[in-house]
Amino acid sequence: MARQRTPFTGPGDDPVSSRSIEVHTRYISSDLEKNVDYLEQLLGVGRSFDIISQPYEFKGQRLHVFVINGFFQEHTVLQLLAELFSEEAFPDRREEIFLPRLLSQGLTLPGVQAVDTLDELATAVLAGPMGILIDGWEKGLVVDTRTYPARIPNVPQTEKVIFGPQDGFVETLLYNVVLIRRRLRDPRLRCEKMTVGRHSRTDVAICYLEGVADEGVLKKVRERLSRTDIRNVTMAERAVANILSAHPWNPLPTVRFTERADLAAAQIVEGRVVVIVDTAPNAIIVPAPFFTHVPHPEEFHLPALAATYLRWLAILAAVASVYLPALYLLSILEPRLLPWPWPTRPGGESFLSVPVQLILAAISIELIRRAVLNTPTPIVAAMSIVGAVVVGDAVMKAKVFQPEVMVIMGLSAVFNFAIPSVEFTFIARLMALFLLILTWAVHLWGILLGTLAFLLTMLFTQTLGVSYLWPLWPFDGKALKAIFLVPPITADMTSEGRPWRRRT
Repeated sequence: MARQRTPFTGPGDDPVSSRSIEVHTRYISSDLEKNVDYLEQLLGVGRSFDIISQPYEFKGQRLHVFVINGFFQEHTVLQLLAELFSEEAFPDRREEIFLPRLLSQGLTLPGVQAVDTLDELATAVLAGPMGILIDGWEKGLVVDTRTYPARIPNVPQTEKVIFGPQDGFVETLLYNVVLIRRRLRDPRLRCEKMTVGRHSRTDVAICYLEGVADEGVLKKVRERLSRTDIRNVTMAERAVANILSAHPWNPLPTVRFTERADLAAAQIVEGRVVVIVDTAPNAIIVPAPFFTHVPHPEEFHLPALAATYLRWLAILAAVASVYLPALYLLSILEPRLLPWPWPTRPGGESFLSVPVQLILAAISIELIRRAVLNTPTPIVAAMSIVGAVVVGDAVMKAKVFQPEVMVIMGLSAVFNFAIPSVEFTFIARLMALFLLILTWAVHLWGILLGTLAFLLTMLFTQTLGVSYLWPLWPFDGKALKAIFLVPPITADMTSEGRPWRRRT
């Protein structure tokens, strides 16, 4: 049966609108001029300076090339076109003979693909490859001639280590995949590519070990990334993380970000799925239960005893950063609860009550943190000194904050920085402020109710079908032991140590 074609746009149609792109399918016809006219309107040739539309003629054969400036090198395009119409390589250029031979034999560069519609050709061109229309042909050619602008890998900024590799992910998808393949030469490693977003059409790679990663998790990842209602993912990994999260308003992080290829490769070996987004210098690890956020990359490069010591310090620091301000406030409001006399009441003077001081100090530290992040790098050290030392000393002399309050909130901030997972540092600060307010309101019951609310939220949260409290719920003793006692690097990681083997 002959394929059904739709007429080209008439005077009243706008081929640039998303409605015409979604509703109508524009098949490639044998009329080169009509194909070029439609594609130039669709791509905005003449209105966008970086879209190149160039006609060529080789030995009597007319063709038209569409490409984006900056994604190719001119000598490469000319070399491929000369090869494409070489009498020695392709003596017969009729479509029914030329195309099958071209697709089987290929060109100097890999990645030759035939497309049926102009919309497919436009989508390919916007992703970087070169699109070719040939007079008399009812198919278009897509040749991958991309050369991405890329920066040199730098030391990861948020996951620094003393030992181990110092190369981190960059903003180029292909380069990031290469960094993982360099560490995983397993033939079962699969890297599927998807295009996400109706407008952004961002390339996303799903990396996993076939036969090791859970098929149910993979299915959920593919389904959520292929949703048709996603308009764009211009915010890269953050947008994709929201797509992968079932409840975006849930404060608990259900994915883990990493800048390190070694950590991503280690998670793939354990059976997790790593999602890499083009233009993002971070990879996304899923599923990510609560205890997935406990390990630090440096633990993989230390002896088991040293790694266990550092992990326990990180766990204690996380607990202290959340509960220290609330417990200090409780000791002031309810001194009778202390098992022995302890001088908890501040000795300094302030015109504010202690609960108000603690809350304002928590907010002030958050503002200083934000100011330092937004400060240009050359003056960030000066800004840190001004914010932490000068302002801190001034507010105590002005009797706004008492010294004991500054010490408690300063310790809480230091403990917060010791949390390995950047995603969890924010929820820890939010939880600490929440407990402060509850403790001020109902004293001991505030801490108990806040803890209960936090535990219930984790209990009813899932990350791509995996319980957020695994391996506590459902209980997995071997996996729980590996969390609190870091096993030697030679330990055998069996399937019992993977969260998706036991479902809720």
